[in-house]
Amino acid sequence: MQIAGRTLLIFACLATVTQAEVHSLTLQQALALAARQNPDVLLARLDALHAQAGVDVARDPFSIRFAARSDAVYTNGYPNNVNGHSPSLIAGQVDMALYDRPRRYQLAAAREQVTVYAETARGKQDEVAYRVASLFLDARKAEEAAELAARQVAAFTQIAGIVDNQLAEGRVLPVDAHRAQLDVTAARQRQQASELDEHLPEMLLATALGFSGNDRVHPAAAPAAIVLPELREDKAIDTALANNKDLLSLQAAALAKRIELQSYKKTRVPQVNLIAQYSLVQKSTYESYFPANAVQRNNGQIGADFILPVLVGSAPVGRLAQTRIDLDKLQLQIYELQNRISANTHRAYQQLKKATESLNLARDQADLAAGELSLESSRASEGHAGVADIDRAHLSRNTRETLIQQAEVDVEGAKLEILHQLGEVFPTLSR
Repeated sequence: MQIAGRTLLIFACLATVTQAEVHSLTLQQALALAARQNPDVLLARLDALHAQAGVDVARDPFSIRFAARSDAVYTNGYPNNVNGHSPSLIAGQVDMALYDRPRRYQLAAAREQVTVYAETARGKQDEVAYRVASLFLDARKAEEAAELAARQVAAFTQIAGIVDNQLAEGRVLPVDAHRAQLDVTAARQRQQASELDEHLPEMLLATALGFSGNDRVHPAAAPAAIVLPELREDKAIDTALANNKDLLSLQAAALAKRIELQSYKKTRVPQVNLIAQYSLVQKSTYESYFPANAVQRNNGQIGADFILPVLVGSAPVGRLAQTRIDLDKLQLQIYELQNRISANTHRAYQQLKKATESLNLARDQADLAAGELSLESSRASEGHAGVADIDRAHLSRNTRETLIQQAEVDVEGAKLEILHQLGEVFPTLSR
């Protein structure tokens, strides 16, 4: 990536503190913004770029390196060497590893590390998409709770007015009017609390999208119903294990450690390096010691340098032991993560079943509340029920309808958790 591209990534991550602003976004817009400017996603991509640059570092021994030099020195007496070379007007040297098994394994391990960080970056994007979608649902749920609280305040206020009129007519007791006023006060407190609760997920959503901590993101519309892939639970667990980016990252890291292990085992393997050099010497530097016609100005060498390691020291043994321990730790992490993925996927399906049953119960209760409202209306027409009774029945029906909306949000949240376990949050919801 070019410098300008890296600069844009960094500045997208560093949101400046400005005046608080409310952004109205749909879920698809929020996910697109999160993929572009969420700090965690940007950091994961920078780590992937860093790992890619590490491949160039590991490939360096197998790249041709050429150095040109000129020794501008004054010689008095016999010409001594300069940095291991004879004094030369112009000189050049080529260096490259032709055969070096330990470094070849290190290069392969570096390439596998690119896979590790690439999977981590993809996993981070899906994790952030899950977080954004969850906060989006929380914001919608808080908004619906605030709307319910506002309707309850209006309903209780209307009921309190009716009871006051009935008290003035001597039809109810003072305690009934006092109870009605307490209902209004309690409803207003619930409204204030719900309004504060509504701001928290919106502020967290703004932070997740890379906006200032003073900003808020308000859901522009209710997200469409989540459509899950048609999978049985056992097949879903297999899919979750195959798609989990953290698991793929750990498996790639384990493969990189196995390759690194081989590099330490091959420290005694012979090494072959390319040698090619040329130098142009100044005759006057050597004429005092050699006949003029014996001084060869143009000198060159080309060949291979064979190295047979005999005593390699204790470092390879220690690194070999450390790498084996790291590999054992990765295997334990892989095993633990596989078990956790299976358990979480099973739990997500159980939560969906529970949320669906709660939604069905809320719908049945709403039907019952609607029937009670119809009954109170009939009684009122016959003179057996007052206006307050009808208003309470209206309030009960509105409450049940709001509970249906919240139960529907819970069902969508359970579906979202299943998508999260399957690793398909961003592909599914960004469409």
